[in-house]
Amino acid sequence: MKYIVEPTSAAPAKLDEELTVDGVHVIVCGHSLLHLLGTAVRWEEDGLGAGLRFDNPNASATCGCGETFS
Repeated sequence: MKYIVEPTSAAPAKLDEELTVDGVHVIVCGHSLLHLLGTAVRWEEDGLGAGLRFDNPNASATCGCGETFS
């Protein structure tokens, strides 16, 4: 599985979840919610750039960049 973060101007669908992370408005696809239960999301800045960081306790494995999980 892969985290996909992209800008949108669309209104959230009926089953989507809305949240705000450090001032960033986020819409989570309703189909993805079960995979993300318990996930901590935060805005992080480092020497390589800035972006959302996902700490998913349900992931049994992640890639080095933190973009994909299983």
